[in-house]
Amino acid sequence: MGALPLEATVLDLRMPYVDGFGVLDTLRPMIPVGSYLPVLMLTADVTLEARQQALSSGAKDFLTKPFDPTEILLRINNLLETRALHVELEERVRANSKAHISKPSSALPWRWSFGRTVPVSTQSALGKRRRYLLDRSDCLATTSY
Repeated sequence: MGALPLEATVLDLRMPYVDGFGVLDTLRPMIPVGSYLPVLMLTADVTLEARQQALSSGAKDFLTKPFDPTEILLRINNLLETRALHVELEERVRANSKAHISKPSSALPWRWSFGRTVPVSTQSALGKRRRYLLDRSDCLATTSY
């Protein structure tokens, strides 16, 4: 199965026809093993059971309504940043594994070190996402949730 063409998902727990849990159940088999699809669950349900069920069903974050538009943008940005770093790590491991196979004398894949800085390609992608979110923040600020 190919990669799921989503970078993040924001779901409302209570939606008509199918709820957020149903959407998560539908998405789960489409997400390749080892990949990271950030899911932010929104709900007016403030019960501990709803929070625990959402997080144990695959949501990476949970936010109750009414929410602050700035907070949701920051949370989405954090989830996208985590996903970008996960993708970058997968690419590095894949590249290092290929180098290890072609060069038997090279270090084992888990022994090479990561720098503390985020690669320029990842910084560029994150910057574009931040700008995209900030450009759309005015629509969240003017809409009541």
